[in-house]
Amino acid sequence: MSLFSCNAQKKEEKLPKVEFDFSNMPENYKAKPFTYLNDLDKTFTLEQNEELEKLLVKLLKENGKQIIILINPSREKLNKEWSIVNVLGTNSGIIITLNKSLKNIGIGIAMDTKDILLKQTRKEIIENIMIPEFKNGNYYNGINKGIEEILKQWK
Repeated sequence: MSLFSCNAQKKEEKLPKVEFDFSNMPENYKAKPFTYLNDLDKTFTLEQNEELEKLLVKLLKENGKQIIILINPSREKLNKEWSIVNVLGTNSGIIITLNKSLKNIGIGIAMDTKDILLKQTRKEIIENIMIPEFKNGNYYNGINKGIEEILKQWK
């Protein structure tokens, strides 16, 4: 019988020094959790924001239907960062975009939901349901009624 004895000494592990550079972070930056309603223009009241967010979360949980809303205050058109794939991480869903300063409203669809709302149907929802409300300053009603009509078409 052989008996080996090992007397291992704990080596002190040297961890690499990690430094963080926050110099490019905007002042007063606050991390924001993901939301389905992104009212960057502060168009809605807090209560309206909460109500729409609850509705959009409920749609996803109960029906698997993903709708996101983006209200952009910038005078610039939206870029591809706000595509459905980039925001939701999926190729299925609908995005409603509104830019009041440009008087621009859009209903975008992802590739997997392209047969849900044809271009003509989206145009009719915008022109006949949403814009009349917007003209009266009722952005919340316009978005809400637009969502209702989208859901009627999305079977």
